[in-house]
Amino acid sequence: MSKVKQLKSYAKLISNVGIEASPLQNVLIIAHVEASEFVHYLVSELYKSHVKKVEVIYKDYTLEKLALKNEHKKYIKKIDFWREKRVESFANNNFAIISLVGSDPVVFNHLNDLRREERIKIFREKFAVHLSKYNSNLLSWVEACCPTRDLATLVFPELTPTQALQTMWKIIYESCHMLIPKVNPIKGFREHIARLDTIANKINNLNLKSFRVTTSLGTDLTFEFNEYNFSSLHFFDSEFKHHFFANMPSELIGSCLKNVKVNGHAVSSKDIFYESKNLVGCSIDIVDNKVTVHSNDKDTKYILQSSNFIDVDKIGLVDNSCPLARYNKNFMLHLFNRNSSTHLVIKSKRKDCPETESEKIALYSFEKDLIFPIGTDDLTIIGKVKETNEEIVIMKNGKFVD
Repeated sequence: MSKVKQLKSYAKLISNVGIEASPLQNVLIIAHVEASEFVHYLVSELYKSHVKKVEVIYKDYTLEKLALKNEHKKYIKKIDFWREKRVESFANNNFAIISLVGSDPVVFNHLNDLRREERIKIFREKFAVHLSKYNSNLLSWVEACCPTRDLATLVFPELTPTQALQTMWKIIYESCHMLIPKVNPIKGFREHIARLDTIANKINNLNLKSFRVTTSLGTDLTFEFNEYNFSSLHFFDSEFKHHFFANMPSELIGSCLKNVKVNGHAVSSKDIFYESKNLVGCSIDIVDNKVTVHSNDKDTKYILQSSNFIDVDKIGLVDNSCPLARYNKNFMLHLFNRNSSTHLVIKSKRKDCPETESEKIALYSFEKDLIFPIGTDDLTIIGKVKETNEEIVIMKNGKFVD
């Protein structure tokens, strides 16, 4: 299949399955400037589905960096009136959002972090109310990957820039089940999500009182449940009465750990990408959900100690035989890293955000939360049933046990 046909097929998948585009629906695409070619195909597919209106906002992060670096600090703390009204209009008119990610992940390196933090804080304060429909999954908000050459060369430094970008696109197509011979990509993706839903429902129906996670790297964690609910990131848009997928690709089933007690030790199975930096040699000790993070690397240790991590917030289970996991890479992209390894989400206490506001800005929390990978080819998860104490193998050798 030619490059153009593959891009069009991917665009059709996002339109028909990602947000399940429908007549009279408004759609907003947020994309980096390098994604313009793909955006053209995506807009075309959306109109083929008879959506009412498509708006596109292009983000140029190099320009944003220059502005943050050079503007007077009084402008850093100000959001233009027209920007606020634009976001309000999108929310009030029930725009579904497609966010195309994959820009240069280190573009903001060497920038005064306090200036960017101040900008993010103002953004949260101004837009939290307008975005509440999306953060509570009442309206579709889908994240899909459209990689840049800069991202690809960082992930695959051993390849030429052209080879690296081609490899990134191949990974996307594999992960979205677009390269299976004689299988329609839309049908293949839906069947994949159906399998994840089946596994999640099976775990939920076991009514576990605990499970234990172990790997040969030294991870040994115990989860004691009062209640839990595993699910794929598959939601229902109440405005347009259809399902949508928060991630494309999507490989994980996850659960919040609000009413779960976690104890033990975990060792990262690969480098961690956090706030535009690679963290190496990380491990964590967990006592009743409270986290202490360690590293023998001096730079990593400094970042970890200054990030104010407090507790384990979520767990994501990912089959280690999936396309993203097989590459065993730090993809420097949250969308890929969340879907390439079984992981814990370690919450950071943000000084600029009161706890009561945390749910309202859930879609932005990943910027400060740590995606801690623990997936390996020998990962084992054994659950214990409440009523009988029977032990059930949930994952073995890194794979789900169907």
